[in-house]
Amino acid sequence: MWQRDRNNNHRPFHPNEIDLKRETTGCGKFMFFFYLLLLIAYVLFSTGKIDVLYQKFETFVYEIIDTDSRAPKNNAVREPLQPKDESAADIKIFDKYFLEKHKKPADDEIVNHFIKNNPYKTYASDRNILHLMAIDNRPYPIVKLGIRFPQFLNAKDSNGICPLSLALLRSSHNSVDAFLMFPNINLKIVDNSGYTVLHYAARSGHFRAASMALEKGVSPNEVSVRGLTPLLIAAQSENLELVELMLKYGGDPMIKAFDKNCFDFAKSNPNLMQLLYTNTIRKLNNK
Repeated sequence: MWQRDRNNNHRPFHPNEIDLKRETTGCGKFMFFFYLLLLIAYVLFSTGKIDVLYQKFETFVYEIIDTDSRAPKNNAVREPLQPKDESAADIKIFDKYFLEKHKKPADDEIVNHFIKNNPYKTYASDRNILHLMAIDNRPYPIVKLGIRFPQFLNAKDSNGICPLSLALLRSSHNSVDAFLMFPNINLKIVDNSGYTVLHYAARSGHFRAASMALEKGVSPNEVSVRGLTPLLIAAQSENLELVELMLKYGGDPMIKAFDKNCFDFAKSNPNLMQLLYTNTIRKLNNK
């Protein structure tokens, strides 16, 4: 087979000869689009538009997840989670993003297991399934099972400790946040040792739980069997935020336990000492 060369002369065609023009053209198109994408990415990044696009994409993904979760399915896990009284368990009160963020592997299986295998069974120290989830720090099952079995939310174990207090005791903060989503959670529960939810919140340093308990009327001066108040515990932990919060709700720094008050615990912390003195002077001036 013959073909023309650059001088328009006929020459034989070699079968291994490469069409450089065609290859170069294809490569050029690829590089053009590559540089175009780089330019677009640079413009988006430099103008801050890339964050907006990411947020829109994230919202789109969450909407897909939410739509999928509401769709009727023949799923053994989802089916038993429908509460008998829908008005008492409105799922809209729960933060779907919080649940998806803190969902752990096997959470659905755990929920399904407890529902199918005698959910009313009690365990060591007369604890129910929500006590167990509080210990294991599993907020997703807490919400799902709490909706299905609201009577477990405020149930006490043999020591008088409710699931919320146990979550605070174990510093399972994600579980605490899950319990606080329930409007019927009892923040005034007192255990057998005289500790309130506020005592446990002071011990774990959970500001929101402490704030909600104070708003419900739990006193920062509530004395336990051992003589400890929530304010004393917060001062002993040198938690300035909680101390300041409890002082605003009438906390008395002069109450003693084991012959020590808040000022004794503040001796090694100048900031805490200053906070206590300022509060005392303010009270004296207001009299």
